[in-house]
Amino acid sequence: MVAIEEYDIQPIKGHSILHITLSRSSFTCVCRVLSRHYYFLIGLVPTFCVVFYANVFVGQATLSEIPEDYEPRHWEYYKHPLRRFMAQYVVQPFDERYEISLHAIYTQVMRDQLRGLERKVRRLEHARGDNKGWFYRPEVDNLSELELKKAGERSEGYSAMLAPRELPPPRSWPVAPKTD
Repeated sequence: MVAIEEYDIQPIKGHSILHITLSRSSFTCVCRVLSRHYYFLIGLVPTFCVVFYANVFVGQATLSEIPEDYEPRHWEYYKHPLRRFMAQYVVQPFDERYEISLHAIYTQVMRDQLRGLERKVRRLEHARGDNKGWFYRPEVDNLSELELKKAGERSEGYSAMLAPRELPPPRSWPVAPKTD
């Protein structure tokens, strides 16, 4: 017997050390070999039966005349019955995989276009001094309107540095109608 592992165990009470040696026995070897054979045969016997049935009783496909308006399905191009089965139930057809990849490319392109549009909106909001706010300013006094015009004419300041030069200056606030 060959020692596999050795352990020294210190009990909680007492002062002696228990020495345990694990060894491989013939029982564990036989069990391991039998379980390998068992699981190998669990997979092998049904596979052999299916292949035997497909080759002997179903047989390979033969060419025959087809009507003019009939279009064969994608699995009918294979000769062996197991390949036909796999093509029909397991593997995706080429056309379907192609459509799925086209859809993935289309969604990526649309996502990129939307991101580009969002970047353009943010850039123009910053350049023109706009912001995402829905508000109403009912009264505009002349002093604030004058300040806005001066700020648009100046070439200094944070928004003027980042704004492109070809854009017009920011528009002034609309004047409220005078009521008498």
